[in-house]
Amino acid sequence: MMGDISIRSMSQDDAQEMCSWEYSGQYRVYNNSWEKMAEQHISYADEETRRKEFYTLLRDGKMIGFFRLRRGEKVVELGLGLRPDLCGQGLGKKLVQAAVQEHKKRFGDLPLWLAVRVWNERAIRCYRTCGFVEIKRLTLELSEGPTEFIRMEYRDDEKVERNCKASGSVVQ
Repeated sequence: MMGDISIRSMSQDDAQEMCSWEYSGQYRVYNNSWEKMAEQHISYADEETRRKEFYTLLRDGKMIGFFRLRRGEKVVELGLGLRPDLCGQGLGKKLVQAAVQEHKKRFGDLPLWLAVRVWNERAIRCYRTCGFVEIKRLTLELSEGPTEFIRMEYRDDEKVERNCKASGSVVQ
């Protein structure tokens, strides 16, 4: 049993807890320091940004992941993360489905995009299962240097909905 899954707006406590997560191997690029982020008012460390764009995914009242919906001029960009000790348990699909549902509720038909590092095959498989398709590849300059990404877009159709439901990813 997966337990009860819910979402809420991200609190500062959630953001600080998220910064304590320790990813290993190549996934270390996702480790963050609350102090550095707060000092620079970056991302979820900025209260206004966090309130408008970030959500916490909970299972039985405990934080298991997060997502961000950032509205651009013509698209909404999705960012998301799952607590490292829970990866590989099918919860990524629940996280993606929760984000897609919130996107539909808040932004309707605006396209939903995400960018994923090309080496993150586990995430790419999850996104494809839940209806994202590759639309292009790009290289971004990050603190760790030039990094290759795949830009993916959500395609809403009944077949995708059935795949997500069949894999147990629908959030109530």
